[in-house]
Amino acid sequence: MQHTPPAAVLLEFHPAAVALTGYPKSAASILASLYAWGYTEISHSGTVCDERWHNITSSIRNRGSYLWSTDAQEALKQPTWCRLTDPE
Repeated sequence: MQHTPPAAVLLEFHPAAVALTGYPKSAASILASLYAWGYTEISHSGTVCDERWHNITSSIRNRGSYLWSTDAQEALKQPTWCRLTDPE
């Protein structure tokens, strides 16, 4: 039987924890390795993503006009995942 890599990998990425383990490479090298292995659709979520989305949509929310449109309110909802670009 031949080994087939999983279609998706869920990774809890914590660079400070990686450094504490004594791993000799940077935490970013882990993402680069996954990318090199063919895992090119990389996404993330978390508090940084929440803050980024809040900042992106703040001017729209502050104008108040979005309150009148259900479509606009739906568009302002944060996506569950943000997509990362090529790590190189």
